[in-house]
Amino acid sequence: MTSAILPPLPVQPPGVDWPTLRWSRGPLPPSVDAERLARLIDRGFTDFEETHAVVVVQGGRLVLDRYGPAHGPGATCLSWSMAKSITHALVGIAVGDGLLDIMAPAPVPEWRSPGDPRGAITTDQLLRMSSGLRFSEVYEPDKPSDTIEMMWGSGKADVAGLRGEAFAAFMRERLFKPLGMRTPVPKFDPAGTFIGSSFCFASGQDFARFGLLYLRDGVWNGRRLLPEGWVVYARTRTFQQAGVTDDPYGAHWWLGLGGEGSFSANGHEGQFTLLAPDLDLIIVRHGRTGAALKDALKVWMGEMAAAFRT
Repeated sequence: MTSAILPPLPVQPPGVDWPTLRWSRGPLPPSVDAERLARLIDRGFTDFEETHAVVVVQGGRLVLDRYGPAHGPGATCLSWSMAKSITHALVGIAVGDGLLDIMAPAPVPEWRSPGDPRGAITTDQLLRMSSGLRFSEVYEPDKPSDTIEMMWGSGKADVAGLRGEAFAAFMRERLFKPLGMRTPVPKFDPAGTFIGSSFCFASGQDFARFGLLYLRDGVWNGRRLLPEGWVVYARTRTFQQAGVTDDPYGAHWWLGLGGEGSFSANGHEGQFTLLAPDLDLIIVRHGRTGAALKDALKVWMGEMAAAFRT
């Protein structure tokens, strides 16, 4: 898929308030089979071990939300790799400020030694997870894993070798506060580095706000927060080697979960913020679902989007 054939991103419908203070609520559109959707929602809370939240927004309005035991509209939920998509937004803000050129070699001092092949790796390649670095992302304690070593092993005190004491304030002032996201809890290592691969807790409704920013092309209530073209960049497919079985990928966003042209922030154990531009639809799902049910949960997410498509 190339940017030339991506479906257009919808604008906020006239008369629908931006959810900076609260979500406007609306009914399901008459084209949706409410009974079919109700059965899907019931399955979502019975078939996938733990489901903590399902939030559905269409046309800028909250049309459905349901929560699991000990959860509710304000409860924070795990992000896992959905934090990567938040990192994408923060990088975009830095690009818009003129602080970063993603096509230039990544500003990593440890890669600057003469002859170090990593010196040619660009920030763009890192955002697309196509840098060529050998990396094992496994979450089973009895198997070798760079992820576990980074976050809970020898790297846990300084996961990136960088400092960022003011970064939490930057995140809140430039991203969370303008959107009205009040629940995010980003996690930092002891060196002050945001663990942007994995840890930004937030409520389902706040992840829907974050999704709406991308569904509205980086514009919020008339103010551009992300550079023009940044969302197109997020949802333009990255080249993948033959034989790769991972889901299609853009730049810190995954592609196609909810049908052609959709893109999503995905996380370990079944965290999803799915955007379907052709439907002006956002579906957020949080929970704890094991690897054995991972594929079935993705099918369910696609069925949820399809319920609105018919």
